[in-house]
Amino acid sequence: MKIGDKVRLLRGTEEGYIKAIRGNIIDVEIEDGFVIPSVKNEVVLVNRRESEIFQKEPISVQKPDFARNNLPGGLLMGLFQTTDNRHQLIFLNQTKDTVLICIYQYDKKVYYLVLAGMCLHDAMVDSNKVLYASSTGMYKLKIQLLKCQQESKLPSFPVEIDLELKIDQFRFDTYLEQIKKDVHLLRVEQSAQAPINSEQLKLSMTEGKPVSLPKEKSPRSTEQIVDLHIDKLSDNLPESQIFGYQLELFEKAYDRALVSNVEKLKIIHGIGSGKLRTEIHKRLSHRKEVRYFEDADKDRFGYGATVIYF
Repeated sequence: MKIGDKVRLLRGTEEGYIKAIRGNIIDVEIEDGFVIPSVKNEVVLVNRRESEIFQKEPISVQKPDFARNNLPGGLLMGLFQTTDNRHQLIFLNQTKDTVLICIYQYDKKVYYLVLAGMCLHDAMVDSNKVLYASSTGMYKLKIQLLKCQQESKLPSFPVEIDLELKIDQFRFDTYLEQIKKDVHLLRVEQSAQAPINSEQLKLSMTEGKPVSLPKEKSPRSTEQIVDLHIDKLSDNLPESQIFGYQLELFEKAYDRALVSNVEKLKIIHGIGSGKLRTEIHKRLSHRKEVRYFEDADKDRFGYGATVIYF
């Protein structure tokens, strides 16, 4: 077998031409440009004279007439079967608005661009790509939409929708004359919308990259400092209460630093017996918010200060 040979798949009725050979895997391109990867021993060559000898006649199938009124309004997505467990996706815009679309199939953190572009009102866009089901027979899709109002021509609020579709629940009960196929049709619900960055959406359409939701964070200040020397805190505290009081003030300073979203917190605990320093370091070693901590300004404090980096 070589690239360009006409072949037939043994596990189906599809015929096509070899587009690529990758070791034991053969990519077969069938009609409409679909590519099906197949194991080499599941593909057979088709003799050029076969159609002349058997004179196959096309089977006529009666389908109901398509009428736009039969489809619900809004934004719709349809899937039709290409092989047993593979499907192709189409997008229908049954509104009066123009819509910018990005649809990805994803598995864990890996994204595959399925469809990207513009869909005019009362129009349909074909993805021309085959979806690949997970081991559980499911498609995970991320849909990003940006509607453009027909009257004002100004973009409305962008939305991002996650869908999980089970193959065994598909019902191919809607016939579309445009593609002459039965499709599983579902409405793209916008109730699950979440804001996305419109500039990132525009870039994703040109670069084929998924858009990630920006996490809002308050601006970070650089540093906070707290001095736990007891002479700076209290003059009349009993000796037995000093250590506990210093730890309580440390915890309050630590919480305050987290709320303030600072980059680092400097604790001046003094040298003394080293008991306070040891206890603070012990507590910090179990805090997941702490990137690392170290002795601070040794030339000034020796081992009497610790800086914490968040």
